[in-house]
Amino acid sequence: MTSGLAAISLIVELFTWIGLVAGALFLIIGISIGIGARRWVETSAAVIDDEEGLRVRWLATDRELYELPITPIQLAELPDVDDLVIFYDDRHPERCRFHTPTHDGRAVRITGWVLIITGVLAGAASIALLFAE
Repeated sequence: MTSGLAAISLIVELFTWIGLVAGALFLIIGISIGIGARRWVETSAAVIDDEEGLRVRWLATDRELYELPITPIQLAELPDVDDLVIFYDDRHPERCRFHTPTHDGRAVRITGWVLIITGVLAGAASIALLFAE
């Protein structure tokens, strides 16, 4: 094998191992984040403005009424105050978020798949380089 092919083979082998190992780690982390995002429950909420300030109030599945103070800046970022939809944590209903959790971990999972595909393609190229002279 020539020195140029040996260098290319070494680089391709490095891409194989980095792609497969890092891709598997990213995929596991992304799936874990996605599983954690499934515990958020969607519900409707109301914005209350009185002498205590701005608050968001919602009813959880345990039939308890929860509220969270918000700032005017947060209120301005909400898409529709009259028909407000929030997501609260089923294990800790006092925690809420205003944006959908469906994309949690998605970028990490996509990165994992890209790295794994890169590792597989580099592995195939490494095998092809074995037959090259």
